[in-house]
Amino acid sequence: MDSTPWASVDAQETIHRPPHGAAGAMAGTVDGRYELPAGYGVERLGLLVRDPRCVFAFWEVTAGGWEAAVRRLPPGGEPPRLVLQVRDRPHESARATLGRGTPGVDECVREYTVAGADRWYVHLDGPGRAVAAVIGARSGSAFVPIARSPTVHTPPGTVCPQEAGEWLTIHAIYGRLAGGPAGATSPGLWARLALSRDDAVSSPSSWGQASWGEPAARHGRAPVDAALVIDTELIVYGRVSDGAARVSINGQPVTVRSDGSFGFRCALPEGTLVLPVEARFPGGQRRFATPVVTRETY
Repeated sequence: MDSTPWASVDAQETIHRPPHGAAGAMAGTVDGRYELPAGYGVERLGLLVRDPRCVFAFWEVTAGGWEAAVRRLPPGGEPPRLVLQVRDRPHESARATLGRGTPGVDECVREYTVAGADRWYVHLDGPGRAVAAVIGARSGSAFVPIARSPTVHTPPGTVCPQEAGEWLTIHAIYGRLAGGPAGATSPGLWARLALSRDDAVSSPSSWGQASWGEPAARHGRAPVDAALVIDTELIVYGRVSDGAARVSINGQPVTVRSDGSFGFRCALPEGTLVLPVEARFPGGQRRFATPVVTRETY
């Protein structure tokens, strides 16, 4: 008894939209406003990622779905219980069959008795997990599923290990809107935006056909023959006296090498960037430093 396809759920939602029949045109209202239905009469189970170490499960189990599952349990066993079973494993070893069959060696299985509830917070052992769940009837070792969730993936909970990526800055975004080079500075950028706006307004093609983001040639001006693009990056590096210490920059953990050295690389946008650095040592000592870097492009 797996979850009903979402197309059927949409049909159920249509049924529950007001008015709920001519006789009850104003039934179920509060101050003239319709209340959302408590359920849609469909067995379903969903997962939402709350943070790298927690997912939120929500479900609907109808009386008919519960009774059908109980009838499939072996007779003479323990009283049936509604249970939520959650399985998770690291991203890199997740399989399409997660949540079905025998758990893998690196798969964690949790089971909760959830009678009377329709939602649950599930706390995981760590970040970067593939998570799937099934809700069903349990009697002893026998289990009959009622609904399954899709697999969701929690974020890694750390900074991206990629250091050679290119960053799109705010100035580059506005530069693209203006149809100019990505590294345009503020005075030139806003002048270009104003010129593009004026051309678009005065053009016979009107606003309906012209856009700020179109190339300058579309507005009757000659294209730019040469462009200068300026991008900057910031590298923060240092060393701690103990390679077992934990270092975070701006609240994000960074890798500390065995010799105690560490490094962090990021884009440096226009303006002031504050990067608090914290080191926590095995003995409980904590050390802090806060570099403040300002970029101004003229």
